Formats: sequence, C-alpha cells, structure tokens
Amino acid sequence: MLQSFLEGEKETAPLLQKGEAPAVNTVKNEAESVKPRIQPQKREVRESVKSPITVTGQRQTALPRNTSSIKTAKKQLIKEQGRKAAREKAVKELTTGTVSTGNKVIKALSVAVSRALTPNRETLIYAAGILILILIPFVVIMGVASMLTSTGKGRDNFVPVSEDVEGYRPLIRQYTAEFGIPEYEDLIAAVMMQESGGQTSDPMQCSESGYNTEYPREPGGITDPEYSIKVGVQTLAEVLDMAGVDSPVDLDRTSLALQGYNYGSGYISWALSNYGGYSELNAIEYSDMMAEQYGWSGYGDKAYVSHVLRYYPIGRSFRIAEISFGVLKQSHSRRSSVFGE
Repeated sequence: MLQSFLEGEKETAPLLQKGEAPAVNTVKNEAESVKPRIQPQKREVRESVKSPITVTGQRQTALPRNTSSIKTAKKQLIKEQGRKAAREKAVKELTTGTVSTGNKVIKALSVAVSRALTPNRETLIYAAGILILILIPFVVIMGVASMLTSTGKGRDNFVPVSEDVEGYRPLIRQYTAEFGIPEYEDLIAAVMMQESGGQTSDPMQCSESGYNTEYPREPGGITDPEYSIKVGVQTLAEVLDMAGVDSPVDLDRTSLALQGYNYGSGYISWALSNYGGYSELNAIEYSDMMAEQYGWSGYGDKAYVSHVLRYYPIGRSFRIAEISFGVLKQSHSRRSSVFGE
C-alpha cells in the first residue's frame, strides 16, 4: 500500500508542476486515509518480533529465556545424578560386604577344622589322665592276680618266701604292729628271706645293729630268733623313717631304706646329700669307698635292693605301675615339647 501511495504522489506531481493547485482538504483526507492502513501493519510487525518463535512439528526453533525453569531443570538433573550415585554405591557396598562375609565364614570354618584335627594342651592332659586312671588299676589287678594264682614258675624273677620264713609270720606281724609299721609285714618277710631264708638263730642278721643290747654286736651274735626279729623290725622302722618312705609302694625311698639296712644308716645320709636318693651306681660307689676306708675286700651287698625286692610281690606289682606311669609322663613331655607347651 505504501508503494501505491508513492505512485499516487508521482501521478499528482505533474499537476503541481503545471500550476494546478490541489485542494488542501483533498490531500489531507487522502493522507489520513492512508495512515490508519499503515499503522496496524507496524504494530503487527512489532508484535511478531516480541512473540516467541513457534514450534514446527516436534522441533523447537528457539529456547525460551526463562531463568527459573533452567535452574529447576539443573536441580532435577543434580538430584537424579545423586540418586544414581547412591544406587551404585549401595550395590558396591552390598557386593563387597557379601564377599567379605563369605571370606570370614570360610576362615572361621578352616580354624574350627584345624582345631578339631589338632589336639590342644587340655585335650592331651585329659587323655593322659584318663589313660593313667585306666592303666594303673589294670596293672595292679593283673599283678595281684598273678601273685595269688601263680606258683612262682611263671612269674618274672619273683620268688616266694620259704616255708621257714612263713613260719615266722606271726612274730613279724606282732613286732611290726608294736613298732608302728604293720603295713610293711611283707617287706620284713622279704628282708628275712634275703638275709637267712629263716634258717638261723639270727634270721634278720641284725646282731651289729645299735638296737641289739642283749647280745654281742658281731656277726651271728644274736642267738634268739624272736629277739632277732624284734631288733630287725626296729632297725627297718628307723631306716624307713630316715628315707622318708610314705607307703609300701614308695619304692624309690624304700630302696634307699633297704640299702641303708644293709650298709648302715650312714649310707642314707650320704646318698641324700650327694645324690638326692638311691641309685645302683651310688650304692656301688659307697661300697667301694667304705671297703677302701676299712681296708676290706668288700663292703655289704651292692645289689641288696634288687635281691630283696624279688621276694616282695606287692612292691613289684606297684613298681611295674610306676614304670608305666613314668613312660606316660615321658610321652606327655615329648608331646608338650612338640606342641610348644
């Protein structure tokens, strides 16, 4: 319309140049008629510029410049990323915890199996104690049964006392009770069997004892068998006390007392101070020392202990039990050294 307006002006221009003066009102009216037609077009253009660009199909040709919407979108994105990271962390911890728990269970099972297969100190002690409780009564019962049922031929080096010694059993029982050692009746009979077999007037061979106050203190000085038994029991009671014997089955100290009965009580003091007790070697040493001191060819019986104990069946049975117990103790000490106890 602007172009047509301009063309109209061009057409009116020659008329002005020729001196034709158009009416003012006519021009003014034409101008006013054109102006309203132009202004709406301008407003339409301005409004089209301000309004957002429309969307064609599914594609947006321009983004709105809305700051609050952008911030909201960013916050939602950050929250979603946080949730994703939290889910990944939880899955990782769950997986790691499951593996760690599985490893702990396997380790605990391996330790339990190892402990079950490897006996500890307490288990070994209990086992050894039970074995000892079973073994000792069995050995004692078997020894006593063997003593009571055997005739002597089938026993290892055991020799029963003679009938002559058994004939003195009432006197032995009388004086052992009088001097407070009734439990050593069999030991007195074994000593008598070794000393004389019960066949002489001095069956205990104790004429040289300090308790002999009625007969000469020389070999064969006592001529009364009952007095010999009385002095012999007194002498044996003394050496048993000096050796510290606890019971008829305390054969370590009984051996010391028996050797002291043969050598004299001086041997007991010497053996305790030098060796702490009896041994076959120190018995030999003491005999040689005393023989040299007195200028004799020999002194006493170096194997007196073993000679007497072959007639002492109860002591022999418990001796076997003590040997068995010693073997068990050595076995337990070896186990302890192996396991570092």
